[in-house]
Formats: sequence, structure tokens, C-alpha cells
Amino acid sequence: MSFKWIFLVPILFWSMGSSGQKSVTVYKLGPNDLVLDARMIRGQFGYAWDKIPNFLDSAESRTAQLVELKCEFRMISSAMDKYMNFVVHDALYTDMAIGKMTSNGFGEPVAKSEDSEGKFAVSFNWGYDFFMGYRNRHWGLLAGIRPQWSMLSMGDFSSDATSGGLDVFSLSYPLAARAEWRPFSHFEYRIIATAWSSLIGGASWSGCRIEIPTFPQSRYWLFAEYNLYDYQYLYLSTEPVKSDRTQIFTAGIRFGSIF
Repeated sequence: MSFKWIFLVPILFWSMGSSGQKSVTVYKLGPNDLVLDARMIRGQFGYAWDKIPNFLDSAESRTAQLVELKCEFRMISSAMDKYMNFVVHDALYTDMAIGKMTSNGFGEPVAKSEDSEGKFAVSFNWGYDFFMGYRNRHWGLLAGIRPQWSMLSMGDFSSDATSGGLDVFSLSYPLAARAEWRPFSHFEYRIIATAWSSLIGGASWSGCRIEIPTFPQSRYWLFAEYNLYDYQYLYLSTEPVKSDRTQIFTAGIRFGSIF
């Protein structure tokens, strides 16, 4: 089963969510029609910098620069009151980044082919955030879990030895905490900090994110996020290679309701 088609999903979702912030179209629905409310969609667009530390004596660290797209769907939280003291925050998301390896590769071929090491870099994440906690007019504190399937490929190295299908993804499910603080008058004008760390799962994953609103009621946030993935092994073709923690830094713009 090839997963290349799924790379188009974040682009489609981002387009739907961005246009949905500005306009509403009313249709006459039939008995079998399904409505997707744009207010259930959050999006993210940013720049990503990835680094695989030095993992072979003959190779320097690998770095890549990528363009990142992410789309989130509110699920359970879309049917709950976001202004109650007890709240649920959740998101089913698809996250993809595509770019180019900017560090030097091997001078000689490293894969089992006649070509030298390629420059293409891609990462893909699919997961679900689920938080529960307390929120009032001035602050909020929530805790939850973030199960995620992830893959990474940079040059001739990847996070799995297989060439396609869902088995290329590594599963991790870290525990997470989310803090919200409203410094000004509007209810959704909140600075949000989130941190997570996994102790169990196929791949260890930890990180943190800060989100800062731009203008009241605009529903656009600046964000910065730092991730550490411990894949334990990366793969050169089908050969496992011991790896240190992969670092990923992302910054950009988020849009949509924070709730």
C-alpha cells in the first residue's frame, strides 16, 4: 500500500480551513448530505528545520529545510461547551513537511544503487490530541495524551526499512500538558504553552510548543515548536544504523479557533 497520495491531504485541508475563516455558503441539504463546518478545522503553515545527529564515523550530521503544512479536525470538543469550567480539547491531525537536505551527503553512493546520496527530505505525522481539564475566563490548565504515527526520510536514510504502506510509521503516545493564559480582554486572546514526553511506545517523542495570538478575534496565532524523536535506529536501504535523537524545529502561523 503506497502512502504517497496522503501528501495531498494537508494541502486540501489547509485550503478549506483558510477560506472557511472568511466566508460561509448556505446550501439546501438533502437527506443523505453531510455538512463539514469550517469552524471544526484548524490549520498550520510553517518552516521546519530537521537534524539527524552524527550517527556514522564517516558521515556528518544531516540537516534539512522544509515547508510544513498541518490540518486539525476538532472531534469530541466540537460538540461540547468550550466555556464551561470542565473542558475537552482534541484534534485529529495530518502533518507533512517536504524539503531538501542542506548538509553534505556522502561522496560515494550509500544506498544499493548507482547514484550518490539524494537530497530529498520528507516527514509525515498523523495523530490525535486529547486533553481534559479546567478553563475559566482568565486561564486554563489541561492534561492528556498525544498518540502519533510518524516517519522521516532524509537523503538515503529513513526511519523504517520498508518502502511503503502504514508499516513505515513509528508509533508513540506521550503524555502532555497544556497551559492557557489570557492577558487581554477577548476570551480567545490567549497565550498557549504545550509540552509532552513519552515513556512508552515504538519511538520516544518529546517536545514543546508556544502559541501567541496576533490580534483579538482574528484567530491567527504565531507558533514555535521543538521536537525530539528517538527512533533508536535509522535505515540505510534495509540496513539498520544506530541513531541519536532527531531534532525538528518548526515556526510559522496557525489559524482557526484555539478551542
